[in-house]
Amino acid sequence: MVDPLKFSRTAPTSADYSAGEGNAEYIGGRGACVTERQHKITAPVGTNDHRYQISSEGLLQAVFLAGDNPVLLVEIRTRKILACNAAIERVFGYRPSELIGCETEVLHVDKQSYQAFGEESDRVLYQGSGSYHSHYWMRRRDGARFPSEHLVQLIYDDDGEPYASISIVRDVTETGDAPDIGKAHDAQETGFRALAKSLPGFVYQRVRTPDGTDRYTFLAGGLFQRYGLDPDVLRADPSAFFRGVLEPERHELEDEIGRSHCLLTPIDMEVRFRVPDGPVIWLKLMSQPRRLDDGSVAWDGFALDISQEKDSEQRLHHLATHDQITGLPNRYQVMAYLEQIIAGVRRRKGRFAVAYLDVRGMTQINEAYGFARGDQLLRCIGERLNGCVGPRDLVGRSHSDGLLVVLSIDDISLADALRRLQSVFDQPFRLADDAMISSSVKIGIALYPEDGSTAEDLLQAAHTARDHARRTPDCEYAFYARELGAQMRVRVHEEQALRDAIEAGELVPYFQPQRSLADRSLVGLEALVRWEKPDGQLVAPDAFIPLAEETGLILALDLLVLRKVAAQIKAWLADGLSVPVVSVNCSAHQFRSSAFEEAYRREVISAGLDPGIVGIEITETSLGSDFAAANRIMNSLVELGVRFSIDDFGTGFSSLGSLAQLPFHTLKIDRSFVSAIGTDGRQRAITESLIRMSDALGLFVIAEGVETSAQETRLRRLGCDAAQGFLYSPAVPAADVRGWLRTVAGFQDVAVE
Repeated sequence: MVDPLKFSRTAPTSADYSAGEGNAEYIGGRGACVTERQHKITAPVGTNDHRYQISSEGLLQAVFLAGDNPVLLVEIRTRKILACNAAIERVFGYRPSELIGCETEVLHVDKQSYQAFGEESDRVLYQGSGSYHSHYWMRRRDGARFPSEHLVQLIYDDDGEPYASISIVRDVTETGDAPDIGKAHDAQETGFRALAKSLPGFVYQRVRTPDGTDRYTFLAGGLFQRYGLDPDVLRADPSAFFRGVLEPERHELEDEIGRSHCLLTPIDMEVRFRVPDGPVIWLKLMSQPRRLDDGSVAWDGFALDISQEKDSEQRLHHLATHDQITGLPNRYQVMAYLEQIIAGVRRRKGRFAVAYLDVRGMTQINEAYGFARGDQLLRCIGERLNGCVGPRDLVGRSHSDGLLVVLSIDDISLADALRRLQSVFDQPFRLADDAMISSSVKIGIALYPEDGSTAEDLLQAAHTARDHARRTPDCEYAFYARELGAQMRVRVHEEQALRDAIEAGELVPYFQPQRSLADRSLVGLEALVRWEKPDGQLVAPDAFIPLAEETGLILALDLLVLRKVAAQIKAWLADGLSVPVVSVNCSAHQFRSSAFEEAYRREVISAGLDPGIVGIEITETSLGSDFAAANRIMNSLVELGVRFSIDDFGTGFSSLGSLAQLPFHTLKIDRSFVSAIGTDGRQRAITESLIRMSDALGLFVIAEGVETSAQETRLRRLGCDAAQGFLYSPAVPAADVRGWLRTVAGFQDVAVE
């Protein structure tokens, strides 16, 4: 983060200025109160002459000390205004852009006053002090006269020659002062006293005599009143200030003063200062030394209280480096920590591990308990993890439900470290409202230096290992291996190829007929997705559906298939063909999506199709454990006329009671039962029970995977209604379906609305 009180010594260029008031660019730092409009400086476009290479320190000091008073940058040879802040309009009535390029005479009451000011200020400025303080009558734009106080400071070029001045103007009528108009004063005394009144810190003049004795010749400012400090204590004992400065800044400040004393270099540094019987505050010390005639060195400077600035900086830094939900270091902070310890471990040839923890079930927890409780759970997990790791370890948060742990394994075995991480999830987590939630974790581990030499490599390796653990049901944790990285690169390539294929519309529906077991008439079609690659290769769903489900692309794929099926049905109907119910498969991701019903309405009903013609097939696993939610979704669509089929029934562990409560129309017997119906008595008994149960529930029964006439005969004898499989036809493109649709039995044409 850039320190707002560090200024570049490089000159502002034309890009740093704007001729318009509204775009006036800020020059300076914290002392210039960057959020205040009046502290912006406006200067002429194209100001790039070396004479105008103004010291940023000088500008900062002037603008800061000015408070909300006008500040002018004036070319000393022509007395033309080169830049000014927005406060000029409040006091004089001119917009800054109107004054740039004008001589300062426009601000004086008359020519005589203008000339007198110039002569007097030149005389004082060129005596060597470089500062001029006085009171003069000035003129506003409307002609009104007002008494003013001026503090003028010379600006020097790289050769030490004066070429411009900074002038601070104060309308003394605003403060009720009673100045002696026309009388000049010593800027080192009266000017500092005037400026110290509003300074959030203090102004000082510190003198070190040739014998090394220090004393304050001037000391005043709001800091003393704010913290109840007595300036007389510092005057009596100048070293008292140094005793309040904390280490290591105290030692650095003493060295800096010694260097400044010898070389007459300015002092510009930040220190922490402990207020007696009070808080620790931050002070910005800025001073310019000058050698006096007797050999003493005097520092004219000020100390700014920047505690609020530091607090804001720390808060911003915390926001930038920590996760807002858990308060843990974020991924970028973890990477910075890794880079730091890699440098140290490399020197001593040590080892450490990076663990990527995937908190399981967060989606279901958020749905069941709400996001607020889900966030609380993540915070509780972070707290427990911090309690079980060592002092040199770091717990952070990556993305979504991922947590990162950097583990030192020099002194303990990695097995012990892993057991500690897993033990965090042994007991349920108690939330703020006393709710108890259990959770589990999958862990991927990468080792340094075996699995990577950089922070990015190690995080990627841990992430890859985590993904492997997630895909392996019985695996609680996995270590990274080179072959995993190669597999992951292949997977990433396949994922991108599938994503591109979905966007290009290469995923198309093929259709498999469903035949009546009574007369083999066509009673339905099932739409099965295929990937038709541009080179003519046809990819079966087993090769890409698992990847689509794992990556979340299944939602886009399901939507694409639904849209293409609806368009195909509409085309068939437009050609006068008889179309039976066409069933589309709905993944668990899509069925549980809040946008599922809206998508169906948009793609089917809004397309002008009867909802009864596009059926929906879902599996037992799609229902999940929340049967009430599934019931709400299904009944909402059933009211529109949608027909539901339950696919692969009997392969899961669904409750028969729950099946009876859900509005299904069709039950599909899995091919595993059909293939064993002639050889396995138990499978045949289960199949017969399913058919009888379905008949009692009023469900239409379709057997899948029928490949032989013998299987067909047995199913017919058991009372099954219909079947599909290679005995009748594999899934075929839409063009090959048209012949079937001309001879559909038992179906009337469905017209397009």
